[in-house]
Amino acid sequence: MKNDFQGRFTAGLIKLVITSGLTEQPDGTRAAIIPAGDIVDTMITFMGIMLRDSEGTRTPTQTRKTTDELARKLQRRIYEAKAQESPFETLPMGAVN
Repeated sequence: MKNDFQGRFTAGLIKLVITSGLTEQPDGTRAAIIPAGDIVDTMITFMGIMLRDSEGTRTPTQTRKTTDELARKLQRRIYEAKAQESPFETLPMGAVN
């Protein structure tokens, strides 16, 4: 369950990702081109920066434990997302100019 900050942060992050990817198509329509790999890599970098001085990363053992817990949480979130209808239409590469 998300708290108020998590909800606002999630909504703001989604808005930022979508607006960063907005492009105008030749026919005048707009599409958000969201390179998932780039987004994920950027978020992992951000997590690394945020966790750098965390209690859970003081030692290599604590860091492994923390990253293992994060991996399990990520798996759960992926399964939850797959169980819901996607708010996006995914197109093959090159389908949008």
